[in-house]
Amino acid sequence: MRAICVLFIFILLHYSLARYINGTPSEYILWHPKSIHNKPPIPAEFSWLYIQKNKFTTDSSNGLKNFFLLTEYTLEDVINKTAFYLYSEQNRDNPQKLQINNIDSIRNSNFDPAKFTRIIIHGFEASYKADYIQLMKDTLLDSNNDNIVIFDWSEIANLLYPSAASLTEKVGTVCGTLIDMLCNLKNGETSMFHLIGHSLGAHVAGFAGKHVAAGKISRISGLDPALPGFMTEGKDGRLDASDAIFVDCIHTCGGLVALEGPFCHADYYPNGGSNPQPGCGNYFVAASCSHSRSHELYVESIMKGHEFPALTCTNIPKSDSTECKFQGAYMGFPAKSTNQGIFYAETNAEYPYAPVVKDKTPDTLKRPSKLSEQSGSFSI
Repeated sequence: MRAICVLFIFILLHYSLARYINGTPSEYILWHPKSIHNKPPIPAEFSWLYIQKNKFTTDSSNGLKNFFLLTEYTLEDVINKTAFYLYSEQNRDNPQKLQINNIDSIRNSNFDPAKFTRIIIHGFEASYKADYIQLMKDTLLDSNNDNIVIFDWSEIANLLYPSAASLTEKVGTVCGTLIDMLCNLKNGETSMFHLIGHSLGAHVAGFAGKHVAAGKISRISGLDPALPGFMTEGKDGRLDASDAIFVDCIHTCGGLVALEGPFCHADYYPNGGSNPQPGCGNYFVAASCSHSRSHELYVESIMKGHEFPALTCTNIPKSDSTECKFQGAYMGFPAKSTNQGIFYAETNAEYPYAPVVKDKTPDTLKRPSKLSEQSGSFSI
């Protein structure tokens, strides 16, 4: 029931939240969706959250900020409320806690600069202990001998959604700072970093990429990047293709709780990319399931022999993929930077979601959405 209530509020925000502003707060805000653009614009002084110059700021001129309980943190606050957990073959069950305000925690860690580093970033109302985050970590460790880092920003991600969303840039800055420190203290290379973020975590990954000073990171995988608060025309206020050498996105609930795109180098639209995804039930109840499907598909794509062939399209494929052609692209973890554009993929309604399973794999993949519902959380 809590998940449904949170979803209702989330959808309400989608229809009422100011998306972006042209000029100053005294001017006018444009609203989304386009179906209501024909209505008169609403003066900015009646808005409690706006984006100025394509970045989140709060309107402190009128007290509405306090009425809506927006939480403001300095960058130092965000540093103190976040942590990174490093896993490797040497400590896959006992993570090492890395903190950018504790240099020794980084210098004395098991971080291996010769290995690829995958940084997993959870979404709204989640934490590094979330089932789907731990499942992704375990699957990556089983398949690749990499450095696996989980970025825990749960103290912020569990605030009210507007506050969590407005702080994603500062959270991303902290993540970018860790990458710089790993490069400086442990001889890391930015070309060896891959960020994987779900929903709000996808935008955190984008801001991290924007703020890395050592160079452009190799890859960002955005899993159904969140919509409310990020319908900005500019690339500075959300995840964008310019944030890494290669940015691939999977859209599973586009236009409802997540951005539709395209705005990545490779945008994948499984089953059309919208709600409801196969096996997710009716439209409104299905939104949480559809939104979670993005990370379920990604986790399965890491598993050996589970493949998601993707057809190359000229436009976003809503329901008919007849004009799309297979040209060697695959959705998910195996996605290659040489395959860019818009893609359509079909999936099954239940695990295994992959239409192609070449190897017999133990059925260890649990439905993170079901596990989340049991714990009463709704991860955005």
